[in-house]
Amino acid sequence: MADNFDKFYPDWVVGTLTLVSGSRNFTATNAQLSLAAIREGDTIITPGGLTLPIESINANGNGGVLAQNAPTAAAGTYSTRIRYQSDNSRFTGMLAALVARMAGGNLQSLAALDGSADLLPIFTAAGVMGTVSKNDLVAGSLPPRLSATPGNIGDANTNAETGFYISNNGSQNVPTSAAAVIYNHRYSATAGFQIWFAVSSNSWQWRRQAASTWIDWQPITAAALSLLGLSGAANQMPYYTGASAAALTPISAKGRAVVAAASNDAVLTEILAAPRPSTSGRGLYASFQTSPGAAAVLPSGGTYAYWLVAYDAATGTLRSPIVASIRAGGSTIGAATSGNIWSGVYWNLT
Repeated sequence: MADNFDKFYPDWVVGTLTLVSGSRNFTATNAQLSLAAIREGDTIITPGGLTLPIESINANGNGGVLAQNAPTAAAGTYSTRIRYQSDNSRFTGMLAALVARMAGGNLQSLAALDGSADLLPIFTAAGVMGTVSKNDLVAGSLPPRLSATPGNIGDANTNAETGFYISNNGSQNVPTSAAAVIYNHRYSATAGFQIWFAVSSNSWQWRRQAASTWIDWQPITAAALSLLGLSGAANQMPYYTGASAAALTPISAKGRAVVAAASNDAVLTEILAAPRPSTSGRGLYASFQTSPGAAAVLPSGGTYAYWLVAYDAATGTLRSPIVASIRAGGSTIGAATSGNIWSGVYWNLT
């Protein structure tokens, strides 16, 4: 790996740099940018003579970020040449930025104030400051909506100030005349929302305004609050465990599809689309129904669990109780009887 410790250059020329057209990111190979103390403001010089200011260097010194996207002519991998920015240039830039920020008038206005005990600075206009006594900021002098003891909201439909208020039998357009606290939030002159809380009954109501029209007050019930208290998670469905208590239970993709089905037929379609048991060998599950008068016989081979019942082919009335048992494959489990139809289910257990 080459270095320049035996020569004196105004530039850092160790390793290689790789730039990509249209990208601010660049990589460095064996360039030791951290050792070289390359900083913001230093400049990459390409073989074609382009100069690209550096915005930052990676912590491990293996690359960095340019101030602007690299042009097409700067793309490629080539020997490193980074020119250091002089400290005088850095300090000049920092001072210019500081002066620009001070030129807004805020600092000058603050510096022009005559400070004294119990006075606080306060803006009186853009870029203009004055002082106010701390005694002017006691709760009694604050707007009612911000004080410890808020004022009455008056008409909840027309109050235009965001804040907390008292609602009672002197208030208009509130849920009830009960003593309550009401929060009024204004987005604009024609849009906002309100939350009303009656301490004595521990009851909540809310409403919103859109395009100047208030919707009716809606109760926030204990049941609703129990749902708000749940911590949602993937594949979990809320359900009530009591009148005002809720919990989560897992729900699968199939369960969601069944819940989302819009009709009975759609529900059946989702259920029938579920994976079916094996169609042969162990695990075979099948229903059966014989022709009138025919015997019920298990498939050959293996051992089966089954249940079956006989009913009259003509009238549909039952002719036997339900019978359940385990038999070898090929066994007759229902005798041939004139007028009988055997119907049931069997499972292959082996």
